[in-house]
Amino acid sequence: MGETIGRAKTSVVYRSGTRAQAVISAVVARVREDDGSGERIRFTGSVAFAEETRRHILSDILFFVDSVLRLLGRSLNSYDLSVVNVGFASVAEIPLTVTGRSADASVFLALLSASLGFPISGEMVFTGALAGPDGDIRAVSSLPEKIAAAMNDPTLTCFILPARNADASLSALLPREKERMDAAVARARERLSVREAGSVLDLTGVAVDEDHLALAALRGGYYGRALAADELQTAAGRLAEFLSCDGESRLWRVLASDFERGRKKAARDLLNAWADFHIARSLYPSGAGAELQQLVLSLPPWPKRRRMFPLLSPIRCLALGKIASESDFGDLRLLHDAVHGEGKSRVRRSRRSGHAGVLNKTIVDRVLEEISPHALIESVGRPADLALSSFRLGDVVVVSDMECHEAVTAFYAHLLRHCGSVGECEPDALADAALALLERAFARRGGIRAALALARTGLDGGMLALIQSMTAQWKQDMAEKRVNRILKESVEQDDFESKTAFARALIERLAPLLPEDMQTLNPSQLAHHYEELIRALANSMEDVRALLRSM
Repeated sequence: MGETIGRAKTSVVYRSGTRAQAVISAVVARVREDDGSGERIRFTGSVAFAEETRRHILSDILFFVDSVLRLLGRSLNSYDLSVVNVGFASVAEIPLTVTGRSADASVFLALLSASLGFPISGEMVFTGALAGPDGDIRAVSSLPEKIAAAMNDPTLTCFILPARNADASLSALLPREKERMDAAVARARERLSVREAGSVLDLTGVAVDEDHLALAALRGGYYGRALAADELQTAAGRLAEFLSCDGESRLWRVLASDFERGRKKAARDLLNAWADFHIARSLYPSGAGAELQQLVLSLPPWPKRRRMFPLLSPIRCLALGKIASESDFGDLRLLHDAVHGEGKSRVRRSRRSGHAGVLNKTIVDRVLEEISPHALIESVGRPADLALSSFRLGDVVVVSDMECHEAVTAFYAHLLRHCGSVGECEPDALADAALALLERAFARRGGIRAALALARTGLDGGMLALIQSMTAQWKQDMAEKRVNRILKESVEQDDFESKTAFARALIERLAPLLPEDMQTLNPSQLAHHYEELIRALANSMEDVRALLRSM
């Protein structure tokens, strides 16, 4: 079943005289064999749980965990539950008792972690009460003392508390108490990352890394589990959907991150678990070869030099081949090539929803919106900048032209994947397209030869300068394509009357931004310069004015 121990840190408050203090502790849940006693949770260890707290854990927290496990198709467990006082050396003479509900968040996470086999970061500490079946996380007392204990613990980097703006109970606090709480949170931010969680779904999303969620779902057999619509209306159902990998998007997102960060073992572990999951069910994952091939082709050259391949063992590849249907053979070939770092890629277009939300506007309004700076940034600039910032280049200096070609080809594939470009391209065609983009980017600076010289010498940033220039050229090219598409879609190219009507409406629309003499220009005259006018609009109003002055 995997790891059967779950551990999540909390902050336990105790009294030293009349003063409240807190100590950082860890809630530990261990799955144990059912001994037939009917005792689902056995409270163990030197730190005691108050009787009321025990009843709450059994009736509310365990009930919620059981609900999630049932929805995931998992069997229910019995547990040993304890609190290990990691800071106990300083208060060894003081017996500690867990009272109230402030440890609920940590108890819940520890039980879920033990049940599903994913770890909770030891750099995080949690506080918050589970309010009921809706999965809400509510405020707890002594928050300033708990924050002070966390700030004094060098092993902690993050403090997770209930979402203050979602908790109506905080409105009942006296102004002085609320000010004290807000001041404590502000102080905590000086050293710790402070995160808020309003529900168990928020809490789990903060507490567990995506790679651990994906791996646990595959190994636990609940990856991609479908839930009924009525089940998704419950807090347990929404959490179960999140845990089941939230569709396949999380798997490919985590793999892309592992590849880009050079985490070879993590990527292989995830792929092995993914293969085992499908082999066990005799179900070939249709389209997975194309997905994996696209990720592989976007790898910078340096992971390939570190012998990342093969990504799967020959036995697993063979087993996947045995369960593939005839219709999957093409994708199986792509999968085999991707596993070994070679072959062709199927890149898919992510089609955008063109004119949604502007159907009731005039053609002119739509054109102005589509080619506005904001639209160009959102559709072209932002995805390209994200691709540039997330690409792990490695060295900025190369030792050969071949190494430079490999790097720019890998970046070009990475750019395609982030920008949702289209096509089915062989590696040679992909390399040719990458070099063509580089050639255009350096057309006024000496061409490919100048780019290769920068890459070999490291001048001006070396390889970094190359991929930055490719990104800038890509954005320029894509903006030009967008404008060309608008030109074709907005007005029939051979219909002079439509162009004239468009020009008339455009001048009326831009009138507040134009001098009076330009507002009276003949629309028929403007129609002859329709394409020039649209391109000027895509650049700036100053370009529009300059064009109109020339007529």
